[in-house]
Amino acid sequence: MDLGWKLGPYTANLDGRYVGRYQDYDSTREIGNFWLYDANFHYSAGRVFAAGNPWLKETYIEVGGVNIFNSSPQFSNAFFGTFGYDPAQSDIRGRFLYAQLGVKW
Repeated sequence: MDLGWKLGPYTANLDGRYVGRYQDYDSTREIGNFWLYDANFHYSAGRVFAAGNPWLKETYIEVGGVNIFNSSPQFSNAFFGTFGYDPAQSDIRGRFLYAQLGVKW
């Protein structure tokens, strides 16, 4: 699921990732059936402040987050329980927030 919005130099996105039910690696139970949400906001600052400058016209600022509701991974016996979660479906980091200043070439 993806929801996006754009107005002039502003862009915002909300992404939902669904992990359906599946058999855990030891085949004794089902896990999954959860959603993870990511979001970001992008501002094309160069188009507003430096539109005439070929070096700076594609400058942007972006802030966002991965797993914005900080959902913990479900317990899994993946790799004989070595990790305690399934790294193919979840990320142990939890919520990850970022800010980025960049130039597109």
